[in-house]
Amino acid sequence: MRRFMMGVAAMAIVVPALQLAAQKRDHERERPAAAAPKSVAREMLDIYNAPGTRRETGAVTIEEDEDVRGDVAVTGGPLTVRGHVRGRVVAINASVRLVHGSRIGGDVLVTGGGLEGRAAGYVGGDVRVYRDAIAYHHEGSELVADAGTDREREWADRGRDRNRDDTDDRDTAEWWQRLRTTEHGSASMLLTAAKTYSRVEGLPIMFGPTVRHDFGAGRVSLDAFGIFRTTQGWNWNPQTVGYKSRLEMRFGRRWGVAFGGKAYDQVDGVETWQMSDLETGLGAFLFQKDFRDYYGRQGGEGFVRLIGGDAELKAGYAHERWKNMPATNVFALIRGNGWRGLPTMDEGDMHLSTASLTYDTRNDVEDPSNGWWIQADYERGDGTLARLSGYALPPAGGVVPAPIAYQRGFIDFRRYTRVGPDAQVNFRVVGGGRLPGSDPLPEQRLLSVSGPGGVPGFAFREFDYAAGGLNTGECSSAAIYGSPAQCERIALAQVEFRGSLNFNFFQDVLDRYEPGPRRSANPPRPGRWGSRTRSGSWVLFADAGRGWLVGAPGDGMHYTGGDLPKFDTFRTDVGVGLDFDPLGIYYAKAMSDQSRPGVIFLRVHHRF
Repeated sequence: MRRFMMGVAAMAIVVPALQLAAQKRDHERERPAAAAPKSVAREMLDIYNAPGTRRETGAVTIEEDEDVRGDVAVTGGPLTVRGHVRGRVVAINASVRLVHGSRIGGDVLVTGGGLEGRAAGYVGGDVRVYRDAIAYHHEGSELVADAGTDREREWADRGRDRNRDDTDDRDTAEWWQRLRTTEHGSASMLLTAAKTYSRVEGLPIMFGPTVRHDFGAGRVSLDAFGIFRTTQGWNWNPQTVGYKSRLEMRFGRRWGVAFGGKAYDQVDGVETWQMSDLETGLGAFLFQKDFRDYYGRQGGEGFVRLIGGDAELKAGYAHERWKNMPATNVFALIRGNGWRGLPTMDEGDMHLSTASLTYDTRNDVEDPSNGWWIQADYERGDGTLARLSGYALPPAGGVVPAPIAYQRGFIDFRRYTRVGPDAQVNFRVVGGGRLPGSDPLPEQRLLSVSGPGGVPGFAFREFDYAAGGLNTGECSSAAIYGSPAQCERIALAQVEFRGSLNFNFFQDVLDRYEPGPRRSANPPRPGRWGSRTRSGSWVLFADAGRGWLVGAPGDGMHYTGGDLPKFDTFRTDVGVGLDFDPLGIYYAKAMSDQSRPGVIFLRVHHRF
């Protein structure tokens, strides 16, 4: 049984990593390169039929001296872009070719063809390419989709919502699925394994139905999953069983409003902004490294979302029960000095009022080379908590719950910029924490900046307390069980410069992973730098960040009001890396404390 569970865990964590790399070879950005969803065909035909669209048939070229101020739609094609298109480009059953110096300000949508020369030109919007053609006919001067010929797929209309609609299924690998599709929606029974392998859940398995129903310009979505945690083998008890369900009604596609509710009994991570679920799962399974703390959440939430093109505003209200989750000695492939102690979390009942704003103009979610990504969150919590953090086990006499009313803000700001055909500069600023007038934050909402997701020149949760000094990475002044994050506020800045290696380390692996007809029918897409295969990158980077506490100043750790620490108190590092997409290996050296040895670390995704 133990060997079986080890094999299952390996499949659930390693296979999705290969799937991630394989998916990036497809022509399109986020979807399987197959049939275009019905909504995409409808969107393309609407653009073609719009009064201001420039319509073309057959081979056509936008010359270097042309400046098209609106949208361009072509049927048959191919379309060659040498000049400037300020709007969108739609190729219906045609291919698009970009040459050096060409510019497209909006989205590029292609069906029944491909996109060539992606690295040679600039695309300011989303890129979606589907191999299969769509069926349509002429009614006068307009194009109309043939009824009943386009396959409805689960990926329809998700686009950028895949990154931000809170469906909670972005980090799962589907093992088995029975899908029933109709003209107005779909229904599935799913058995999935999440990528969050940990000593709290082991390999969590999710199972249950997911239903989508379209009505006009709207959609109703329902997910109802049970969760089974494998830390105790196949024992079925309240610690190993949970659930999460979600019901949403949405009106509008790219622009619209959605409202719904969730019910859940699940394990959540602390500081999930630092590293992805896949990376933390791999760290635990392969190296016995735990880059995240965990706690249990049980309750429900109601929410509303306003969707407007590249932006989304969401507000929610939840009632939750927070609890500690027991840790076990789960399997790790390479066992070192044992697991880091699992910090205790604060326990009690909380009412949470939340608001978030997301703005995303990246040209590629997984591998952006241009665009903005901004995520801003606000949370107010009211309730009663037993302050258990800092204890390995609760005191014998227990801890009396006390009222708490806290406010926390957080922002993650990123910019990606191409500075040449073979280079790009990316920067990121992260900040937030306890707001003025707030009670001290619960353990679940405290922050840190050390480790691969922050300032990697300072190892995750490692500080020599005996040597003294300020621990501005975790903000703890004494050794606390599990070395949890203790900072009430943080500020972090990261910058990196990427250049092309013109070298594809994973090509042979991916070719073996995608055998048979799929391999021949799906040739490698142009790489990020214009090669016919995905190119590796060299990376130079620098980071600066620190955390602090709110209180009377004077000790170098506490600051009042809106005061910020001086920059010379920040932890800083510089480093270099090789990114072979999806695996990157990096070396970081602390500069603010040069006595510290350099740190070698791996990332499965880009650093940010």
